[in-house]
Amino acid sequence: MLDSLAVRPLAMYVGPVVLGNLAVGVLAGKVAADLVFYAMAAVAHELNGRRRRPVPDPLTPATLDARRHRTPYLIMDLDRVVRAYRSLAAALPVDAVHYAVKCNPDLRVLTALHRAGCGFEVASYPELALLRTIGVDPADVLFSNPVKPAEHVARAHRVGCLRYAVDSQAELRKLAEHAPGTAVYVRLRALVPAGSTVPSEGKFGVGPGYAYDLLLAATELGLRPYGATFHVGSQMTRPEAWAAAIDEVGALLTRLAVAGIRLEMLDIGGGFPARYADPVPELSAYGRVIGAALDRLPYRPVVAAEPGRALVAEAGVLVAGVIGT
Repeated sequence: MLDSLAVRPLAMYVGPVVLGNLAVGVLAGKVAADLVFYAMAAVAHELNGRRRRPVPDPLTPATLDARRHRTPYLIMDLDRVVRAYRSLAAALPVDAVHYAVKCNPDLRVLTALHRAGCGFEVASYPELALLRTIGVDPADVLFSNPVKPAEHVARAHRVGCLRYAVDSQAELRKLAEHAPGTAVYVRLRALVPAGSTVPSEGKFGVGPGYAYDLLLAATELGLRPYGATFHVGSQMTRPEAWAAAIDEVGALLTRLAVAGIRLEMLDIGGGFPARYADPVPELSAYGRVIGAALDRLPYRPVVAAEPGRALVAEAGVLVAGVIGT
């Protein structure tokens, strides 16, 4: 306001009077006004910076990267996340890797994986909405939660999500109503040997007989029988767990073929371990066991995996202040 209403008009008026030349005087007045303007702007910027600069807090420790944050906070090494994805994709004989978003839904983690070429699996519509903000096509996403709110199904279907897991007749009817014509893959209950630190079976999944019935019923409801999936349990340290589950899928594929149904996808789930305090098997051991089991299938569908902690757990450091010991 000072520049526009006072300094600049005055300088461009006085210039020609003092110098005796209209053009030269106006130009000189403009230059003088510019100098005054930038001097005032620099002073204002410095005063603003001093007012906004936070006062150092003696209770806030320095972070590992020498910046200061209040605890607790999580530092994620995104390069390590990407390396973990590439190592897993190279070690497993699968066609696609779909990161389980619920494991760590930070947008920076999701963006790094998306740019590296990783796919995604969601358990809810809000997770799908997050992925859409970074440019992920819903048609490429797996919705693997076998028990979904109807609203989540409807919203996911509206934006173009095409593939959904099921393990009940009720879920099939829900999909037929809110996502008509979509592809369904049935969740099998894996017979898991000891070795999972965090067992996840028991809540979800059905036996092979009921899985067969569900895929036949999907056709009657106007849905597309698309695939089969299972989960051997989180932090699984016994690679042979996948062999037993894949063999069970093989028997289901054979029986479905007799009924005229050929599945397009086998999703071998997650459960691949991260290294915490104890050592875990090399990824190559999982790749060998899974590859041998896939070779025993009556035919080879597209094979997908849904890792979670295996991609992000070793890339993070949680920092917390110690109040006392």
